[in-house]
Amino acid sequence: MIESPASLIYFSPMSVYELAVAARRGRLEIPGDPADWISKSARQLGLHATRLSPEVASAAALLELTHGDPIDRILIATAMKLAVPILSRDSELIRQKLVPVICD
Repeated sequence: MIESPASLIYFSPMSVYELAVAARRGRLEIPGDPADWISKSARQLGLHATRLSPEVASAAALLELTHGDPIDRILIATAMKLAVPILSRDSELIRQKLVPVICD
């Protein structure tokens, strides 16, 4: 069975970066190596990693956003490319309405 990209649940390597930084700073406790923990969790939950393509990187740079966080720009551009919502509590991302945001 071939699955539609929109029916899959994705995670971004950029989110892995943010989790690893939070763990290093003591704001988040991750058992062991963050990359191992994320990989294991993704497999268990059936999540699929996105790729940062040149197309997405360029689109992220060209987004008309008041939000300056480059990682958020990449997340938005990736969601736009895949035509999927993002999961975020960031009020600025929600306000921008460039992609659907799941915030619960």
